[in-house]
Amino acid sequence: MGGTPFHQDDGDTTIAVAPRSHSAAVSRSREIPELTDLVFACRYRPIRTVLLGGILSSVLIAVAWSLTEPRFEAEGLVHVREQQDVVFEPKTTRSEDAAFFHSQEKLVLSPQVLTAALQREEMAEFAGQLPDHGKVDWLRSRLRVDMQSGSEVMTISAAHRSPQKAQALTNAVTGAYLVEITSRLQRDRELRERELQRAALAADRR
Repeated sequence: MGGTPFHQDDGDTTIAVAPRSHSAAVSRSREIPELTDLVFACRYRPIRTVLLGGILSSVLIAVAWSLTEPRFEAEGLVHVREQQDVVFEPKTTRSEDAAFFHSQEKLVLSPQVLTAALQREEMAEFAGQLPDHGKVDWLRSRLRVDMQSGSEVMTISAAHRSPQKAQALTNAVTGAYLVEITSRLQRDRELRERELQRAALAADRR
């Protein structure tokens, strides 16, 4: 508390009482610089401020770059048809078409298609970059498969930091899917042909 010194003279003894000081509280409050102090410090040290600002911004940019992965996407378009060129074309319902298109989306992301995609020549530039375990999951995490509404067009998209590698991923997966679906359609056609031949032989024996 403030006040004037108090002196008491009692014979040979003199007692002096000094007022209390706020210096401790003041020094403690100045340990945290205020905004105005920082502004004045930057004003009188512009070169140091510019250097420190440049270093700080570079560090923040490096941290942001490492935490946020820039994404480039490449797309492949595939025309998907459930009905094939046959003499008697069967009629399908909307629910059957939707189920077929959904099955094609699942086929693109299936282990057999992704495993085949990893073995294609487009993936050669990823040598040494793929994980030792979980390569199929690594590839699946970079893919997106969508059916365009009201059409028979399926979009296969791949994302990567490099646009060239995003295109390579898309080409590898799209190529592997086309090989797989062509092989399946060929097997189905051969199966139908054998069934027709057996039916024809059974009719001739009657």
